[in-house]
Amino acid sequence: MNDATGTRLGHLRRLLAHLEWANARVVGVLESQPASAVSTDAVRLFAHVLGAERGWISRVRGEEGPVQPWPSLSLADLRPEMERNAADLEALFRDLDEEALSRLVEYETTAGVAHRTPLADILTHVAMHGAYHRGQVAWALRHGGAEPVGTDFITMAREGRE
Repeated sequence: MNDATGTRLGHLRRLLAHLEWANARVVGVLESQPASAVSTDAVRLFAHVLGAERGWISRVRGEEGPVQPWPSLSLADLRPEMERNAADLEALFRDLDEEALSRLVEYETTAGVAHRTPLADILTHVAMHGAYHRGQVAWALRHGGAEPVGTDFITMAREGRE
């Protein structure tokens, strides 16, 4: 897939911009709600989004150690972790070129199964994975009586944010 610039890298940069925009909107709505409207499920699900991002960042960097896809984070922990992930993803993208997207990343799943996956596929997964769970967070907020915030890619595009 290509974006308006005709490159995979450009397309992935847009997906990263969406991830950062959508995550910031979710954290903002979670922080703005009365405590009674923010369920532990909403926080746990969004912590998973951030934990999974952190795990993939670590794998792409070749860092050793276990991946924690379901970290125990409090509502107060979400923004700093989101900002840390965003900074690390931006740093990762700063050094990328089209050729680097084909690099095979070697890692083990949380079940210990070894894999080799092209970097472009991992970055696509990171961008898409959060969309599913942000939807679950929206449901949890609505179930708690709060109004969730829209995080669709097209909403970001219509707002001209990239």
